[in-house]
Amino acid sequence: LGVSEDDFQLLSQRIDFSLSDFIQTIKDEIPRTLLDARKALVDAEESLKTPGAFNVKAGKALKECDEHQNAFMGHCRKLLVELDRLTVHLRRHRHPYQKWATKIMDELWDSYMSCLLTLIDPSMRFLWEGIQLDVNRTGSVPLHFNSPQQRENLKEMLKKRFTVISRLQESIENKMLARVEGGDENSTNLRRLLALSHFFSLYQEDTTDLSETKTAIGLMLETRDKVIFEVIYNTNVNKILNAQDTRCNNLYDEISRTYTMVRDAIKEITMNRKDELTWQTNTIIIEESQIEFDLLHTTHSEPSLEKDIQRVRVLCEFTKNVLQQYRFLQQLEISNVKDV
Repeated sequence: LGVSEDDFQLLSQRIDFSLSDFIQTIKDEIPRTLLDARKALVDAEESLKTPGAFNVKAGKALKECDEHQNAFMGHCRKLLVELDRLTVHLRRHRHPYQKWATKIMDELWDSYMSCLLTLIDPSMRFLWEGIQLDVNRTGSVPLHFNSPQQRENLKEMLKKRFTVISRLQESIENKMLARVEGGDENSTNLRRLLALSHFFSLYQEDTTDLSETKTAIGLMLETRDKVIFEVIYNTNVNKILNAQDTRCNNLYDEISRTYTMVRDAIKEITMNRKDELTWQTNTIIIEESQIEFDLLHTTHSEPSLEKDIQRVRVLCEFTKNVLQQYRFLQQLEISNVKDV
C-alpha cells in the first residue's frame, strides 16, 4: 500500500479492532438474536397446542419472539450505519475497488430496505385483524394472552417476519464473509472493505462534523423500524389507532428533522456541477415524498388497513430518500477533506 512502518502498524491496529467488532456483530449478535427468536416461536407453537381461551405461556413466548426480532433489526441497523460511515472514503475516491465497495454497500442497504418493505403488509394486517375481531364492537381488543384468534394472528405474523429477516441475515453474512477472489482463507469482503477504508482515511481528516447527523440517521431508521416492527399491545381500539397515528407522526418528524440537518450541512461543502445536479434531483424526490405524506395526513377519511399500508409505505420511501441524500452528503464531505 506504500505506507511507512509506523503508519502500517497503526493501520493494522485499526483494521484488527474494526474487524473484531464487526465479526462479533455478524457471527454472534445477529445470529444469536435470530436463534432466540426461533426458539421462542417454537415454544409458542408448542404451548398453543394446549386448548383454551387463556394461555399465558404461549402469550409470553410470542411476545419474547417479537422482542428478539426487534433486537435483530437493531443489530442490523447499527451494523449498516457504522459500516457505511467507515467505507465512505473508499466509495468516494477513484481507485480499482471503488465500484466494488459501492456495489457491496448499496446491496446491503437494499437488502435491509427490502426487508422492511416486505413486512409492511403483514404487520399492518395483524394490527387490523385485532381491531376488526367481532368481539371488539365494544371498543376492546383481546390481548394475545386470552384470545386464541389474536394469538394465532400474532403467531402467523411472527412466522412471516422470521422468514424475511432470516433472508436478511443470510444476505449480510454471505456478502460480508465471502472470500475475495484470489485471497487466502482469511481474505473476506469485510476484511478488504475495512483494510481499504482505513487506508484511505489514514492521511485525511473530515472538514465537517457529521456526528450529530449520523445520530439523527440512526434514530430516524430506528423510529421507522418501530412503525413496522413494534407490536401495539393494547386492549382499546381507540388507543391502538392513536398509538399508530402517534408513531407515524413521530417518524415524519424524525425524517423532517434529519433532512433539515442534512440540508444545513451541505451549506459548508463545495460541489461541482455534476454533484449539484445530483443533489437537486435527490431534493426534488425527497420533497415529493414529503408532499405525498402531507396530502395523506390532511385528507380526512376513516382509518383503514389500506390507508395505514399506504401511509407507512410513503413514510418508508421518505426515509429511504433522506438516507440516500445523507449517504451522498458523506461522499461530498470527503471531497472537501484536507490532507494531514
